[in-house]
Amino acid sequence: MNNQLMTFSSEELNFSMSGILYEGRPAFDAVELAKSLGYTNPAKALKDHCKALIKLDYNESLELGFGEKPRGTQLAGQADLFRLILRSQLPSAERVQDWVCEDVLPAIMTTGTYSKEVPVAKSHQQEISMNHDILSLARVVAEATASATMKAVMEVSGTNLVAASPVSSSVPQQRISSTEFVNTDAEFVPVHKISWETGLSDPSCRRLVRFANLPSRQLPGVRGLCVHRESFLHAFQVLLEESVRPSGKRKRWQHPEFGGFVLRKDPKEIFGEGHHGE
Repeated sequence: MNNQLMTFSSEELNFSMSGILYEGRPAFDAVELAKSLGYTNPAKALKDHCKALIKLDYNESLELGFGEKPRGTQLAGQADLFRLILRSQLPSAERVQDWVCEDVLPAIMTTGTYSKEVPVAKSHQQEISMNHDILSLARVVAEATASATMKAVMEVSGTNLVAASPVSSSVPQQRISSTEFVNTDAEFVPVHKISWETGLSDPSCRRLVRFANLPSRQLPGVRGLCVHRESFLHAFQVLLEESVRPSGKRKRWQHPEFGGFVLRKDPKEIFGEGHHGE
């Protein structure tokens, strides 16, 4: 596909970042990203935290749509993107990561774009081309997000994956699944109630419903989506067991496929003293 420069922005967070597919992989304007994350010295932040910056010369930078920059442009791949987010000590960093993981990417995957404005009318051919390019970038971002995030998290937290105890091959691993549940309307509860019960945010609860393909339905007289309570709690427990706990100043749990999420409750409050998580 053609390298089409795309800008993702949030007025609420006063945050924006520009990205392209560079040699088949998503990459973002590193200096712009560092500034948006609140780094007072972007050049130092890139030097201290990034390990695989892509350097474009003046001509290539201009050709790809980054404007006239005499020194060219530096691009940050997924791993460096999450290194900058995780190492930023400002409150805006966690909100940005929430926005990227819980709002932007799901919106792109669902609609083909991220926009809260009414789209300007464009020709059918232009719309097909633009949606194809954006979806291509979104798919690659989604596929790479989990591994890039986990890699950055491990570096920041100092966790050694090689030293982790392997799971015995003789013991079948639990997977997040909903196929074993037979349900009736009485077993369904509104998402906002399961959010209060588990301490998982409402958007994250809805994301888990989609991620694990949990039984859900609309019930007469009940506002909003309802989910099968027992299947959700089962999926939620497996999610915690497969996730890396927060460490240090980091507040987010990280799952290799589901991504990042925040808990407002300790798992012991939900499942009892016997649950310790990862």
